[in-house]
Amino acid sequence: MTAGAAGTIAWLRQQLHDVPEGDGWLSARERLVQDRLAVPKRRADWRLGRWTAKSALSAVLEVECMRVSVIAAADGAPEAFVDEMSVAVSLSISHRAGVGLAVVGQGVVVGGDLELIEPRSPAFVREWFTAVEQASISAIDRAGSRNERVCLLWSVKEAAAKVLREGLRLDPRDASVQLDGDREGHGVAGPWRGSAVTWAGEGRTLPGWWRLDDSMICSVASDAPSAAPVELS
Repeated sequence: MTAGAAGTIAWLRQQLHDVPEGDGWLSARERLVQDRLAVPKRRADWRLGRWTAKSALSAVLEVECMRVSVIAAADGAPEAFVDEMSVAVSLSISHRAGVGLAVVGQGVVVGGDLELIEPRSPAFVREWFTAVEQASISAIDRAGSRNERVCLLWSVKEAAAKVLREGLRLDPRDASVQLDGDREGHGVAGPWRGSAVTWAGEGRTLPGWWRLDDSMICSVASDAPSAAPVELS
């Protein structure tokens, strides 16, 4: 753990083909939730997220996956249970383009987000970013780099909003992103770089990490400093 770090963060990614067939790996409470998901894509995404989260929790808590349940709280945030007993870890789930992300925090509250780098409209940029962020995006000449910047800023904000358990109920234009492109994490498969999000209305700055893997951006935020996220296998 780095100096001043308050806790540890682990992360895991899975793909649709990793999800087992059938429902034997789901708890009774999870199957009740799944039964309410009539749209095939939504059900597939939900299963991907649950499998990724349960696999991550199984590794972190060193228990069999079948003993783990992931149930949404009243505010929609996922919470972890082992043998139907609440577990004192923080959990965040994201999925995009057939890839699932689970982030588990011990000693810190975490939020995670996964984004596919793709074009976003000028209206999207105007609606969701601060004036300073809009200027930084406009200053980028290459379309590909501009798309990457937009998706990166958005992903970092999404992860930070999950820490506050408010999601898009918060105005992203109140969130100012700072990126540290020089800081790299160690002991992980690829480089992690630091980030921070200041929420003007909340009077809080949340530290975090981000990384770029091929066409996807992975962002992690927490309510206190942590070492770079450690990948689970």
